[in-house]
Amino acid sequence: MSRAVSRTPAGAVADGPAHCPIPWSAELLALGQRYGPRLAVRDAHGELSYAALSRRAHALADWLRSVSPNGNGLRVGVLLHNGRAAVLADYGIAAAGGCIVHLNPAYSAQELAWCLRIAPVDLLLTEPALAGRTAGLDVPVHGFPDDAVLDARPAPPAPLPAADPAGPGRILFTSGTSGPPKAVVYSHYKRWLAATVLRAVLPYRPDGSGVLLMTPYVHGASMLARAYLDCGGWTTLLGGARIPEVEAALREPGLAAMFAPPSVLAKLADAFAGRSYPMRCVYSGTQPLSAALFRRAAAVFGPALRVTYGKSENLNPITVLDADDCAALYGAAEGEPAGCCVGRAGPGVEVRIADDGEVLLRSQHMFDGYLTAQGWQPHPPAAWHGSGDVGRVDEAGRLWLTGRKNQIINTGGYKINPDEVAAVIRAAPGVADAMVVGVASEYWTEIPVCGYVPAAGAAPDEAALRRAVGHLTSYKQPRLYVPLAAIPVNAMGKPSAQGLRDYIAAAYRLQDGPHPELHARERA
Repeated sequence: MSRAVSRTPAGAVADGPAHCPIPWSAELLALGQRYGPRLAVRDAHGELSYAALSRRAHALADWLRSVSPNGNGLRVGVLLHNGRAAVLADYGIAAAGGCIVHLNPAYSAQELAWCLRIAPVDLLLTEPALAGRTAGLDVPVHGFPDDAVLDARPAPPAPLPAADPAGPGRILFTSGTSGPPKAVVYSHYKRWLAATVLRAVLPYRPDGSGVLLMTPYVHGASMLARAYLDCGGWTTLLGGARIPEVEAALREPGLAAMFAPPSVLAKLADAFAGRSYPMRCVYSGTQPLSAALFRRAAAVFGPALRVTYGKSENLNPITVLDADDCAALYGAAEGEPAGCCVGRAGPGVEVRIADDGEVLLRSQHMFDGYLTAQGWQPHPPAAWHGSGDVGRVDEAGRLWLTGRKNQIINTGGYKINPDEVAAVIRAAPGVADAMVVGVASEYWTEIPVCGYVPAAGAAPDEAALRRAVGHLTSYKQPRLYVPLAAIPVNAMGKPSAQGLRDYIAAAYRLQDGPHPELHARERA
């Protein structure tokens, strides 16, 4: 038995011109018929052909429709690790005309409960390894059906009814860097349009080639997987950047690309230093890219790095920096560029810089609205979205991101862009990564503190870091330095300024004043 859930008001999701129903089921059937025995998905437990993907996803869709009181409007929470089940759930829920609610397996029980409070679901699909997270949730929880169960289910009528274009088709959650996560809603039409635009800007047609995905199957990873699958390519899904598994995947015949945000790229560049795994494309984004990291990665994977910019509210592509531009800007750079270049606007996207430097966005495939604790908050179709990022557009029409509005540090009345300072420190010899945050101070308001990760084989050297920032205006120079094993990240895998502040507070005692100091706390 499923329960009815609260929903966005009827007709509130896709205001504007009417659109044709979205034939997810028919599209999937066509893929299965066209590519049949060809490899579609590989994970640690086996492979899935296109024919099996279509058959099992439709069996899942039929089962979902049989248990749903909402018919074509079923809303399904998906809490799964990377793997074939995540892909089947993605295609199956769409084929059923339902709405997938992406839940990150890295969420804590409290975060999971919050997400399901603001975006309640009819049922939740999960796996045994994550069952403990779902205890106490007021939602019907189902284990994801295994292959034998799906194969034994009679084939449903084909194709299944097309989805209501105005109905919710996808819900995902913001990263929570500026408060509790919000649920971001896309109609079926907007979801279909975003997928179409992404395929249009791929650097090559993936037909017959593969892409390696290591980050959770939410947000960009899921979209890139479907882009390859919808074009006859295949995807290998790993449960993280575990080096032996990554190396084995890189040796798979036909693997041409991978998605690796800078934090993952840095790990791989260090692990594979001195070796060569040429890639046709290394998709990156979500974090600032440094010139030093570009050069280390290019030495291993070739000059194939391609940067895209996306937001929960405006999925990839907002802007695209192709490999040639990326190599020209970062490959020959002396020092660090002033910001992170993310390229030119994609099809149907407008970018504008506000008077205060905030990047404003508007696109054809932008989100429809938020679900929050206060209810449904629609995004007017023609309205601009304030990204929270600070940036500029250069003379070549490329967007540069230079910081975040809510992370500007106020120290003694001076304003500091932490990303500007962190970029200088990342370029210093012996540094693998760095982040600069403001730590609360009665004397200074905030104290700029640098958390840094020494490069492999290098010892922490605070004196060298102070020399590296010596050319900056004095108030921009961090007062304190903290060596780290890794930059803290949030559940979405993005660097977390609050996580770094929490670590500093737990590991050190601040001695405030005109010359602040950090004193390590004694371990219990």
